[in-house]
Amino acid sequence: MFTRRGHLYARVEDDEVFEENPEPGKEFSKVEVRYRIQPGPIVKVGFVEVVGQRRTQEALIRNLVALNPGDVLTPEVIDRGQQALLRTGLFFSATLTPRNPEVPEPEKTIQVQLRERPTKDFQATMGFSLEDGPRTTAQWTQSNLGGRGLTFTAAAKANFPFLRYTVRECPPGATATSQCTDRFVPPSDPLERVIDLGISAPRLYPLTDALRGGIDLIHERDVRPNYQLTKYSGQASVDLARRRPIAAGIAYEVGYQVFAKGNQSIDDVLAGVDRRLFRLPAGEMIFGSLRPTIT
Repeated sequence: MFTRRGHLYARVEDDEVFEENPEPGKEFSKVEVRYRIQPGPIVKVGFVEVVGQRRTQEALIRNLVALNPGDVLTPEVIDRGQQALLRTGLFFSATLTPRNPEVPEPEKTIQVQLRERPTKDFQATMGFSLEDGPRTTAQWTQSNLGGRGLTFTAAAKANFPFLRYTVRECPPGATATSQCTDRFVPPSDPLERVIDLGISAPRLYPLTDALRGGIDLIHERDVRPNYQLTKYSGQASVDLARRRPIAAGIAYEVGYQVFAKGNQSIDDVLAGVDRRLFRLPAGEMIFGSLRPTIT
């Protein structure tokens, strides 16, 4: 109770006084407990000192910590500042501690001690599948751009589904498969791919701490037995910075696409192809879509 009001050095001592009873077996029949409470001073913030950051702007750190000279210092305030720093994903560790914590003082310098994460990361994979053929993925991440907590991501994946481009041709009146021949007929652009260039912010500073957002430029190329899709789009998204008790967000995408389709086959169903694709009009189109999410 006292620490929540800023009495970080409150001390509580107790004395027990036992009343003796001459009756055998009941030597102590009554206990009187007395508490002596020394609340100590209300501790306030004198100064905030940031230690350990190399790239992150100090103004951003101070805004996340949300402690100013004269604020009452409580364990809840310290914990809230630490969690705000860790939620950004910029730091391995973040601690807030008063300087000389064992000395009761009405004003304390708060040290913000940080250990930053690496800002560059690259991952790549290669593989092969009967459905998609040879495939590869790559992702480059550059975090904490300009020391402002912004993250740039360049991600790409590509595959060459050459087995889909084999066409069996049989002469008229053929009665056996041995009379047929397989011919490799790839489309003019046979490489399936997705390329996503995006920049995201863990919080929309200085507007609000409750939301985070991102902007993406997306290119997609799908080549399926019964449709082909080429798409260029841009997407802006905003969602709640905290995902508990619910996660909610909204994304708006606008772009240009070229869609050529046939009839949906059983192969498309087994591959999990979205049925809504076959409801799209064939040809070129400019589109926009608004997608809310909540979980």
